[in-house]
Amino acid sequence: MAQASGSKVIATEVEVWSDEYGYAGTMDAVMETTNPVTGHRVLTAIDWKTSNSMRSEYAMQVAAYAKAYEERTGQKVMKAQVVRFGRRSDTFESKYVIDLDRSFDAFCSALHLYHSMSRPQL
Repeated sequence: MAQASGSKVIATEVEVWSDEYGYAGTMDAVMETTNPVTGHRVLTAIDWKTSNSMRSEYAMQVAAYAKAYEERTGQKVMKAQVVRFGRRSDTFESKYVIDLDRSFDAFCSALHLYHSMSRPQL
């Protein structure tokens, strides 16, 4: 796989699912880096988006991919990143998820609401 600046993409188009939470999806990439201080391996979940703006729900989605990857592989994902490519221009931006656990909690809340609303309420 590709390697640059001590980072390497170790997987692309990774199908992930969570038996525990009941969701599935395809994560765009997993990147491996090495922490320069500790020497420990750091895995980052990456999701690419084509959009004109960076949206908060992207953090929730890539956090869900990261947690499902952990469930499937037993490997801890320490970071998540969204790379946005402009829909009508050649611009791009990249942002790390600020709090992976908080974003996953928000995803779980949205998933619970989705499942609740999918069932008859009256």
